[in-house]
Order: sequence, then structure tokens, then C-alpha cells
Amino acid sequence: MLDAEVTRPNIANFLRCLRDRTSTENPITEALYTPDNSTFVSSYVSYVKNKRELFLRAMPNITTEAKSGAKTIAVMFIAQFLGSSEKLIEIINNNLPELELKREDCYEMSWLNTTTFWADFPVGTPTSVLLKRPSDPPGAFFKSKSDYARAEYSSCSYNVIGFLVFQ
Repeated sequence: MLDAEVTRPNIANFLRCLRDRTSTENPITEALYTPDNSTFVSSYVSYVKNKRELFLRAMPNITTEAKSGAKTIAVMFIAQFLGSSEKLIEIINNNLPELELKREDCYEMSWLNTTTFWADFPVGTPTSVLLKRPSDPPGAFFKSKSDYARAEYSSCSYNVIGFLVFQ
């Protein structure tokens, strides 16, 4: 077991190092550490914080850039919004223009039908399939306690997560 008093200063120094870093020699992590990228993360965190009508899930994935061939992290955003598509597009494009949300990116459905979506059924699947599904589906590879953070992450935290993903 690690002693918390011993490891905390090391983590703090590591975070400070990431926060103060202005350039990188490693193209694999370049996208994570450039000062330009922290703007989006801080906008994302400040907007999503305390928005009860919006559930926004960020799903990071390691990918290879077509142009340079360098590995990077691409994040897919999946959201559930209690309101119309037009209202969501207006809100997102005013607050998070980097997402470039368009009408064709949205599906409108009843709250009940969202249960099939979050259970990984195709859009439009009738809710009656929920009565027939096994309690432990064969494709389930993990179980988690929750999908949400209870405290706000700093933009530096996202850099640390990205750094650890590449390890």
C-alpha cells in the first residue's frame, strides 16, 4: 500500500510540470500539452457543470492522425438533452463551438426510448426488447459504479489522464 503523504507531493509536482509545460518533444502527446487545447477543456467543464438538462458523456479513444501518423486521443461526445434539437444546437454552438454540432448529429426521442439507446440498441429499437434481454449480456466486458464525476476536473487532470492512457 502506498503512503498518501509520500505520493501526494510527487503527484503535485507532476501536475505542476504538466501545467507549466509550453512545448513538447514527443509528437504522440503534443495534442495533450499545447496551451491552445486547455481552452476547450475549460469551456467544456464550465459549461457542463451544473446543467441538469444535459448529460454529456466523453468517450476518449486512441487514434492515429491521417496526416502525420502520430497517435493522439480523439474524444467522441454522446449527450442526452431534455429539450429540442434546435435548442441543444443553439446552446452547444454558442458555448462549445469546437464541437460543430449540426442537426443531422441529433436524434429526437422520448425519454423512455433513450433507455434502449443507452443499452446499446440501435436508434428506433422498440422498448419491449428491454423485457427480453439477459441480466448479464455476453458482450458486457466491464461493470462500473457510475458514469459521472462528483467533482470538477481541472484541465490539467485531462492531460494526466491522456498521459496515462499512452503509457
